[in-house]
Amino acid sequence: PLFKKLVQRQPGAWENKYNLAIAFLKAKQPEDARLLLLPLSAEHKGNANILSMLGSAYDLEGKPALAVKAYRDAIDADQNNPNRYLDCTRVMVDLNQFDEATALLQQGIAKVPEPYTLTIRIGAIEMMRGHFEQARNSFNEAVREHPDVALGYVALAQTYMKEGNNETAIHVLIDGRSKVAKDFALEYVLGLISFEAGRQEQALEALKNAELLGPDVVEPHYQLGMLYMQQQRWS
Repeated sequence: PLFKKLVQRQPGAWENKYNLAIAFLKAKQPEDARLLLLPLSAEHKGNANILSMLGSAYDLEGKPALAVKAYRDAIDADQNNPNRYLDCTRVMVDLNQFDEATALLQQGIAKVPEPYTLTIRIGAIEMMRGHFEQARNSFNEAVREHPDVALGYVALAQTYMKEGNNETAIHVLIDGRSKVAKDFALEYVLGLISFEAGRQEQALEALKNAELLGPDVVEPHYQLGMLYMQQQRWS
């Protein structure tokens, strides 16, 4: 309501309309947001933020093809921002446009100053396609780029999990654990795989770590309970 009043009082100030459109999106009213953003995108051609918000509005409206078009326009306007590529390829993946999404991400990797998240996204797409070796290539590249970030190790371990190779997955995670700050996802996945592999003490340690790092997350509590039940530690 306050943004609406601002728009009424200052109809020539496009920033107020833009802020109102964001408020509509947060309120899950994408049609109202789109009606504001479309004329703004015509008035301010090349404004990547407006185009990106327009893509979000189309996406929430269930119009993925139009969302991709708006997100691509945002990329053209802001080619050095990795988030533009991530927004666009997320919708492209929903449309099963895997090859196109991968090509766009590779284009982005050549242009953005920090390509880590784009490399991870390519690996995730290959995982979805069941191309585990190709996924590993991307995740290994991500680990080489940032050996101090847990995400690459977790993603790499999951490629081995999918193939039933739990021992190698555990090795990857333990290696990562020695190089990164304590991380919830790494500890949880390590606990999960160790539990499945019958390494109860290792699973217990990792799941306790995950519980401490994410006390509000249900899964570590559940898995710890299952492990204690297996050990007949009922209390």
